[in-house]
Formats: sequence, C-alpha cells, structure tokens
Amino acid sequence: MSKLVTHFVFLLTLCVTGAAHASGPLYADGDLAPLGTPDGLINSADYLVASRIALGQLTAGDLELSHGDLYPPGSADGVINLQDLLLLQQRLLAASANSYVENLDLFDDGAATVSVDVDGTLASTTLAAGGYTAPGATVINDTNFADPDDAGNSLWRFKVSGGVANIFLGTEDLCSDPILNSGFDLSGDGLGQLVFDIKVISLSPGATLTVKIDSGFPNLAQLALSASQYSVGDWRRVAINFADLVPQGAGLDLENVVNAFVFEVTGGDAEVYLDNIFITHSCPEVGGCSAAIRTNDPLASYDLPSPYPGYTQVWGDEFSGTALNTYDWNYETGNNNGWGNEELQFYREDNTSVADGMLTIEAREEDFGGNNYTSSRLTTRNKQCFRYGRIDIRAQMPRGQGMWPALWMLGTSFSGFNWPAIGEIDIMEMVGGSGREDTVFGTAHWDNAGSYATYGNETTLTSGTFSDDFHEFSIEWDETVIRWYMDGVPYSELDITSAGQSEFREEFFLIFNIAVGGLLPGSPDNSTVFPQRMLVDYIRVFQKQ
Repeated sequence: MSKLVTHFVFLLTLCVTGAAHASGPLYADGDLAPLGTPDGLINSADYLVASRIALGQLTAGDLELSHGDLYPPGSADGVINLQDLLLLQQRLLAASANSYVENLDLFDDGAATVSVDVDGTLASTTLAAGGYTAPGATVINDTNFADPDDAGNSLWRFKVSGGVANIFLGTEDLCSDPILNSGFDLSGDGLGQLVFDIKVISLSPGATLTVKIDSGFPNLAQLALSASQYSVGDWRRVAINFADLVPQGAGLDLENVVNAFVFEVTGGDAEVYLDNIFITHSCPEVGGCSAAIRTNDPLASYDLPSPYPGYTQVWGDEFSGTALNTYDWNYETGNNNGWGNEELQFYREDNTSVADGMLTIEAREEDFGGNNYTSSRLTTRNKQCFRYGRIDIRAQMPRGQGMWPALWMLGTSFSGFNWPAIGEIDIMEMVGGSGREDTVFGTAHWDNAGSYATYGNETTLTSGTFSDDFHEFSIEWDETVIRWYMDGVPYSELDITSAGQSEFREEFFLIFNIAVGGLLPGSPDNSTVFPQRMLVDYIRVFQKQ
C-alpha cells in the first residue's frame, strides 16, 4: 500500500510498483522516451522529458503517465512533478548503465506469495514470517497490524523491550517441498537492493536497528541503519545495496538466500512499523538478472526399491558426481567462536571433495583464519529436511587424538541461539584417540520443560576401529521412538512420547562434519597424524508409504 515517504538522493531508491517477479520482468517506471512508447530504458532522455513535464514546459497528452509517475511510491497519482523528477534522478544514479528493473515482492499487506512455473507445473508458497527473541526480551511481532493512518492496510508491527530480538521473512518452510528449493536466487549482473518502508514509533538511546540477509545462520550480511535513514514518527523508504551489506560468517550466498529480510533490535528498546518490503535489481536487459525462488534439481529422482517393507526411499546421495550437489547441501564455514564446544578448526569448502562415488571431508593441520586446523561442515538446512523415517549412512571414520567426526541432525527452527529447544539427534559420533576409536555413540538432546535433557548409548566393535573399514550407521524414527543401529543391529532406543519431547515431532536437517579438538575429544597432540579423512559412501532416507 502507498504512504507518504520522505526520500533522499543518497538512498538511491528504486521505486517499483508492487508486482511479483513471477508475472514477468517489468519496464521501469520513469521510462518516458520515446514519448508514448516506453522502450524499457532509463536514460538522460527520460530525465529531460520528465523535467519539461514537471516544469510545465511540456504537456503529457496521451503519454502513459504511469511510466513517468513515481510518486507516491507504489501508487501512481497521474501527475508528473518535482517529486517524480527527484526519484527519477535517484534511479539514474542507482541504475547507471543498467536500464531495466525487476523486482520480487516480500511483504505488502502480509507476507507475499511467491510462484514459479516448473515445466508447466505452478508451484507457490507464502513466505514464512517469524522471529527470534533472546531470553529476557519481550516482543510484539504482528504481521497483520491495522495501519492507524490507512484504513484497510496492514503493516508489520515489531516492538522490542528488555533484550535482543529479530523478525524475518524467508523460505525455510519449503525444506521438504518436492518442487521449490528453500532459498532465493538473487545473483546476477544487476545492482541488487533490499527496499522497505519504515516508520519508527519509538527508539531508546543506544538502541541499534540492523537489517540482515542470510543464507542460513551463521552465513549472512548486515547493515546497521544510520539515524539519517529513519525518522521517529515519519515514514521513510530505505534502499540498501547488496554490495553495502557487511559479510558475517562466510558471507552471503546470493544464489541461495534463505531469509531475504531480517530486522533486528539490539542495545535498547524500539517499536517500528514496516511495509512494502521487496528485492529489486536494475539489469542490462529484460531478464538479465535474477530475483526468483530456487527450484529443486530437475534430474533428482528417488523412486527406488527399498530394503525395508512398507518404506519408500524419498531422498539420497550416492556421491556419484565430481562435486558436492549444492541443490541438497550447504557449506558452513568459519570457526564461529568454537561452535559452542571450544573447537579448534576453521571450516572451509576446500576441505570437501567428491570423487569415485565417495564424499571426502578432510581435516588438516594448517593455519587459516586465525586457527591452526581446517576441516569441513556440510548441512542440508533449508534444502532437505525430514520428519520421521529411516536414515542409513555408510561411512569410514578418521583416527587420531582430537578428531571428532559426526553424522547428526538439528531441528529446522535452529537460529544459533535456541539449542537444545530445537532438538538434536546424533546418528553417529566418534571420539578420536587411543582406545576410543572402536566405539561410536548415538545420542539425543532436547529441552524438557526448561531443563536440558540428554539420552544416549554406545556400541563397540569386536575387533579393529571405525577407521579400518566402512560401517553403516542408521536411525529409525517415528512419532513414538528413535532407534539407533550399527550395521543393521539395534543398540539404543529412546521413547519420545512425552510432552517435553515435542521437538522430536518436527522436521530436522542433516549435518556431516569433522571437528578438531573441543570439549569432548580434547586437542590433537604429537601422536595425531594429518590429514585425516571421513569418507561417506552414501546417505539414503526412507519413509513409510
């Protein structure tokens, strides 16, 4: 919905009327030349025509006014005036050599619905509007707040007191969608911007308003708003260039943006109204840059026979290619303050390889990113998630003091701060070191009415170690129980029917990694030989028909 928004040239605002990207690329508003026939180009000729119209030196006549009428934002008033001229000037500065504008709506009268046509099948989803509240904070997060100044319009009201909190718009509810792949592809050659309208109702001294875009925690980019970008009591339109966002973690992967808008309050109390949130690009040609939701690998098919009666294979990876399949997998990188376990490694993409039907994660002793060791951590977060079923993973473990390989799962609502309330299922953990490498553990962690709870068991080989050969590690999971298996033999079982274990009745995603050092294994010592490798032959997921 439209509203009176104050604009400043330095914001480089691209004002695009609200139309979903799925309906096709848009000619940019502001396109006036040639007269009466928009050519999709924004250039000095358009600015000259708009100037003459705004100054009364030229009559628009039969000209299609909507192509020069930019103000009020989102709703043409049929008048081309100095405000439109100012916005056109801003657009020229922002677009530079890029001439077309394409946009993807995220929020207007509620979270947007995004659609895409895949081989004649129309797939749609309404974006998830959620948030995180730190302990001690009080929050109002209302995505359907009645606009006090515009009857019939709904705003996003966000009020925070007593601590840190954020809100977000994303696609994490698509994790198990057969067509849509969680995440937006916002890559391309054009100038990308996140645009939104904001009215600050109140802001305590010291409070900071930060805008983020993330590819799954902790990989994101962010920018703290300056006081010149908002005004207490007035609407402002803010446009943030992707290039101006400051990377955090491994930075933002524009080809897989999970939460396209995150708004966070820290350092004090605040109340804000938000509206008209969208992503926009200026592009060299129509369709020249992308702002679209990702789709799953069209070649993926898991209609395979199952060795388990009553089950069907719903997903798997045989690692038969020459690179990790990023339709299904993410790299999590960095040290992330030891990942909560005082771990010593820096996770990198370079430590992962796929060849000869095998996934290899390699732990190395090398200096990188301020750490003495490197490794890899892979997840299926926002790409492949599961609630219930049987999961089989055939793998061979590394060896040595300080090695901590794991094949495990976390609940999809994981934010980085809400463990163990989201639940954790460790399909397999091994602790490296002499006398420990013949044993693996199967464990679960959860929040039981505000108290940390855990349950686990171990199984031990009759001879040799788990680094000598491949073994199959499995869980069988339904709404009542989780069972752990090694080479098809059950060794542990957890009843999950109590109300305090509700997290195990939600979706989980997978994680494969080798940690180096940490609270459980201790640090490597002179006996540890590098590099060390975890080899994975396959992962297969089966669910009841």
